[in-house]
Amino acid sequence: MGGIEIGIVLLLIVLNGVFAMSELAVVSSRESRLRHRLEQGKRGAAAAIELASDPNRFLSTVQIGITLIGVGTGAFGGATLSGRFGNVLANIPFIERYSREIAGVAVVVAITYLSLIVGELVPKRLALQNPEGMACLVAPTMRTLSRVTAPVVSFLAISSDFVFKLIGIKPSEDAIVSDEEIDHLLRQGTEAGIFHRSERAMVSGIFNISDRTAGELMTPRHRIRFIDLAQPYEAGLRRMAETPHNFYPVCDGTTDNVLGVVATRELWRRQIAGEPIDIRAAMEPALFVPEIAPVLSVVDQMRHLRSPMAIVVDEYGGVEGVLTFNDVLSDVVGEVDDPTQTGHKGAVQRDDGSWLLDGVFPAHEVMELFDLDSLPGEAESRFETLGGFIVDQLGKIPATGEHVDFGGYRFEVVDMDGNRIDKVLVQKRDDPASTNSART
Repeated sequence: MGGIEIGIVLLLIVLNGVFAMSELAVVSSRESRLRHRLEQGKRGAAAAIELASDPNRFLSTVQIGITLIGVGTGAFGGATLSGRFGNVLANIPFIERYSREIAGVAVVVAITYLSLIVGELVPKRLALQNPEGMACLVAPTMRTLSRVTAPVVSFLAISSDFVFKLIGIKPSEDAIVSDEEIDHLLRQGTEAGIFHRSERAMVSGIFNISDRTAGELMTPRHRIRFIDLAQPYEAGLRRMAETPHNFYPVCDGTTDNVLGVVATRELWRRQIAGEPIDIRAAMEPALFVPEIAPVLSVVDQMRHLRSPMAIVVDEYGGVEGVLTFNDVLSDVVGEVDDPTQTGHKGAVQRDDGSWLLDGVFPAHEVMELFDLDSLPGEAESRFETLGGFIVDQLGKIPATGEHVDFGGYRFEVVDMDGNRIDKVLVQKRDDPASTNSART
């Protein structure tokens, strides 16, 4: 059996493998990684990006090459190799009668095996192991071949688009990566140890921040320390010393009458310089935003106006709370300890496993903390806080000791601040009946 024919068949199989590897490498490559290689001056990166940007033309080129190789392999294998191998087998007496049939089957099996291993599986595994590297390696040759076969490729592209129109399908555009896909990649990376769990949580927080409103992230009104101009300035300074913050909202007589924001460092600077301490003169204009304003929009306004905080108001103009950059950062990376601030974080786990929560603890964080799919009434926006949930379930302002059972947990009011729920004790219940909402 001629060695030249065998060499030609093996060469065609190897070329088929090159095309298969090129196809998978370019299609599997990430554009960001290819551009990073281009910035590093890697050879072939520009060609790989060019091929990836026009996948239809590139895939048509690959398909032309694979088809021609298949035809050539079949011609040499079926007509030439099987005939020569049949002549060899004809010299064996007991199979001489069936030599041509046996030779044909043997050649087909051999070519099929080599085509699968050398022409498909091995090249594709190489492409998957290092798609960007392989893409850069083969891209210059593939780009040249794509240009040579451009007329045929264009004809095939037009034919494909015509078939799409006949069956009523529009050619797909570039796929857009969704938040869910990125979160899935982050989850896979976390499980593989590429990302730390805190890194995934931060990225997820960044994606979620666009859906949050100022009212959801603000520090509520009852936790704000105002400086009241209607009181002697010594009272304001004393309050600053008792509850140190970097900035304070300034009001006049009532907390709904906010005039501006004063920086602690500005007052201390005036005092050190021997200047009269005039809070009204030291304060800056306040930024007012509605509680339904998107957080990212508020952050843009704060940065543009160089305002340290935004005063959040309801639809009637009443002050609901304040939003600071620290509030936004805490929602993304978790609670941030600020040495200049005092007070609880809103949720404290006790030694017995129970939780002590602030009444204004956000309802969506309650669901996350206790792995609850939903809270009754939350989807209808009947409340936004844990205290609101309890009031909604009881249908009244609760007294200390009253509780609500839901989702396997007991939410017990342990402290009231007037008509406002201040503290709630959350305990896990073993009673299966507690998985349903109950009012007590």
